[in-house]
Amino acid sequence: MLALATCCLMTLAMGTLHAWSVFSTDIEATLGLSRTLSSLVYSLTLVTLTLTVLLAVPLFSRYKPASLFAASAIAAGCGITLASSGSGFPLFIGYSVIFGIANGTGYGFALQLSAQVFPHRSGFAMGITTAAYALGATMGAQVLGSLVAAFGSLATLRLHGISFLVLAPLLAALIHYSKATYTFSSAKKVSLTISHSLIRRYRFCYGLAVFAGLMAIAHAATYINSFDISSHSIALWGAIVLGLGNALGGVLAGVASDRFDVRLIITVLPIIAATALGYAAFATNALTALAALVIIGFTYGALIAVYPVAIARQFGQTASATAYDRVFIAWGVAGLLAPVIAGLIYDASQSYRYSMLLAMLLSLGSAAAAYRLRDLPASA
Repeated sequence: MLALATCCLMTLAMGTLHAWSVFSTDIEATLGLSRTLSSLVYSLTLVTLTLTVLLAVPLFSRYKPASLFAASAIAAGCGITLASSGSGFPLFIGYSVIFGIANGTGYGFALQLSAQVFPHRSGFAMGITTAAYALGATMGAQVLGSLVAAFGSLATLRLHGISFLVLAPLLAALIHYSKATYTFSSAKKVSLTISHSLIRRYRFCYGLAVFAGLMAIAHAATYINSFDISSHSIALWGAIVLGLGNALGGVLAGVASDRFDVRLIITVLPIIAATALGYAAFATNALTALAALVIIGFTYGALIAVYPVAIARQFGQTASATAYDRVFIAWGVAGLLAPVIAGLIYDASQSYRYSMLLAMLLSLGSAAAAYRLRDLPASA
């Protein structure tokens, strides 16, 4: 239990990455960035995170969990501190590259380790660990957003970096005393049995499904702020309620996946998201927009929790890790495109309406493609 709690603490800390939208407005004013460029900081971080998750797995068994946890937190702290130096280039290097690598390593390893320390309830363990990641975005939005309002974005980034450096020895000590170990199994043999066409179909469904959530995460606070509200704290609630919905969706999806056909779940969730996106596109006040963000966050959290389960049941447990790695590429592509596209559209129109409508159409496309997966036989 200590090992699982430590994994959750790691993902909770790393989840603050997804509170980036609380920095956007002040960063743009301080450094003279457009909405597109501030969105690109987050987008490139997600790309770096994705590549790290895909490439770092074989390294997990070469180092002790305590070393990996400490190194991830220290690198995160150094990257965020560098990002606070007050110019564009260090911001991209520190946040998008160094913090992205640290995040991918810390989150990716904690997620894999949680499944191994609870082998008979791995779905539950991974769901809780993923939910903690989403909760980190919620708590981060509240704490970091308040600090940005009081001290500015650069000073807040500096404090954020220092908090990771303080956290590093605690994480290392906790995971060391838990005596958790990680075992890596080579996927060379099972990779030969995986259908490439089926991987492409899941990748297509997944990429379209997560586009809306990743776009909303990147712009949650600025989206609420676009309603010309007078209180900065109300804008922060955009990121907060999105994160709460995200965490709740992850937990409930884990429970639902044990009771219902997961391929039905991945069909229905994008339809719910599309409905919320339609409301968000034509919202006339911040309250309606916040309600839509809760649902968008919920469906996103549920989707990223249930897709690994769907893939495991489709390809079998032996090949599931390799299959999911290949499907996960779609998350990185969506993470690169969704925030930047929304930023470009906002810079051109000063509105998020068309971004929401685009995400709505893509969500419906995901639902239509996922519906066709229901006719496929499961491997396990």
